[in-house]
Amino acid sequence: MAEKVETKPKLNASPDLHMQAYRELRDLTRKKDEVIGSIRAARKRFESLGVNLKAMDFHGRLSKMDDDEREMLFRDASRIGEWIGKPLGFQGALFGADDAERPKESESAAHREWAAHEAGYDNGKNGGNRDDNPYEPGSLFHQKWDVGYFEGQAAIAARMGPNEEARTGSRGRKKRGQAEAAA
Repeated sequence: MAEKVETKPKLNASPDLHMQAYRELRDLTRKKDEVIGSIRAARKRFESLGVNLKAMDFHGRLSKMDDDEREMLFRDASRIGEWIGKPLGFQGALFGADDAERPKESESAAHREWAAHEAGYDNGKNGGNRDDNPYEPGSLFHQKWDVGYFEGQAAIAARMGPNEEARTGSRGRKKRGQAEAAA
């Protein structure tokens, strides 16, 4: 005969902690919704100004790949395109791209600074080593990378929270025998 399963939820934390968690999670959800709304409004504004968002989104996905993975993707996509009669390889001039049309140097410089910061953030958030900073010590890019690295580390710390369970990852179900030992 089947054993009766207890359907009553177990509350392992105090009512105060549940209330705090509820408030914090609701506040964060509201902030997330506001940010999503801001992103949508910015995308709509840039699209109305002629920015090719599909191309930017595509490049955004590519920029998350490491160099080898991206190169392999393009190599394989090019080969498949040739096989199916839809080659990817082309010269930009054939499609009206003008090599003389380039961003201003100030915009390129701002982007390089941003990219250094972003690389540092990704490294820090992924648990990388601060010594991985590829820029010349003391340079502007070195500093931007470091700021990003520390922001990435802070993102890890914020996600983990103040309690030991979050730091050690010991949350979740108890293993067999632990429930009896704890009682």
